Amino acid sequence: MRYKNEHLTPGVVADVDMEAGPILTRVCAVTSGPHRSPVPVWSPVVARDQERWIFDYAGQVSRSDEQLSSVERRNQLKGSVYAPAQLLGADLLVGTTNGYLYRLDHTGQTKAFVRLATPVYATPVVHRDFLYVSAYDNRLYRVDPATLQVVTERRTCTQVGGRGAKYDRANPYANLLVADDHDLILLCSYNRVSALDLALEERAAFDLPHDIVATPVYDHQHQCVWIADTGGHVVALDIVTFKPRARYRVFGSTTASLAISATGIVVTTELGRIYAFARDGSGRQWDCAVNVRFGYTAPLLINHCFMVTHQAGKILCLDAFTGEFLWETEQESEVKSLPTAIHGSPVMTSGGHLLVTSNDGAVFGFTFQARSE
Repeated sequence: MRYKNEHLTPGVVADVDMEAGPILTRVCAVTSGPHRSPVPVWSPVVARDQERWIFDYAGQVSRSDEQLSSVERRNQLKGSVYAPAQLLGADLLVGTTNGYLYRLDHTGQTKAFVRLATPVYATPVVHRDFLYVSAYDNRLYRVDPATLQVVTERRTCTQVGGRGAKYDRANPYANLLVADDHDLILLCSYNRVSALDLALEERAAFDLPHDIVATPVYDHQHQCVWIADTGGHVVALDIVTFKPRARYRVFGSTTASLAISATGIVVTTELGRIYAFARDGSGRQWDCAVNVRFGYTAPLLINHCFMVTHQAGKILCLDAFTGEFLWETEQESEVKSLPTAIHGSPVMTSGGHLLVTSNDGAVFGFTFQARSE
């Protein structure tokens, strides 16, 4: 199986006019807790054929149709869902804050599960028929995807101290990435990125000055890994030598995942700056300042449009090649939660529907106008 994170790789959706901006067509109230109080949906929607799967912070698993016109509760997991769920063939793979890793069948029912030692905040990855899972207790697991039985367990680096770091502290942001053409598992833990072989032995490592929270990206074409830390350092590492090809500084902390376009690497910071760097490490392409703050949500690149949600509750879209502002979703008076609620990373379906989740248990569905000839 080859793992592919659709939120971080550029996609193409034909026959829609991305530059004109989206139209809010559906708001679907998905979740509610005790006394009908809203439950946040922090994990992005999973689109599978004509189905939309929603995982909320109370561990509820819901299925909706393509139009978000109906919602059906399908399962109740143990723990909260924080990291994005993944498709594994026809099944769904999801981890929870109670340390459970679930494999759900096409109906949303539990097919297999395993309880790890501590919470799963990072998204598992799949490579060569194994799952790789990083947990809150600084452990990395290699898991059989069919049975979810742990095959290999390894204590990850805890003796690495960035500025202000404490040894052996819990690390929820141990993000994983696969360099599949080199059979390497890339682990970001604290301020270190490690290249591990399939037996989970460390082959190379590189330390940044500050902790790494944002998920990095791997550029197959240029054979380099792009990493950003919370101190504004951006580094392009050669995947073979594991030494820097380029170093940059950005204004503000990078916590959202990096994104890769046809020509550049796009980085956002919490202070409302967006930067694009040439993929070959030859320099900065453009940067811009917007009057918003970006959080932890992953950006989305479709056609040549760079879309990201920000903490004011809107979706911002720029031209990924030039940094030119294209559009921003406007507040809809009939949707009182929209200005402050959007939290989950945006997802684009093959049919051209843009979906975002929210802190108040709703999923927002947007559509685009058809492209004119």
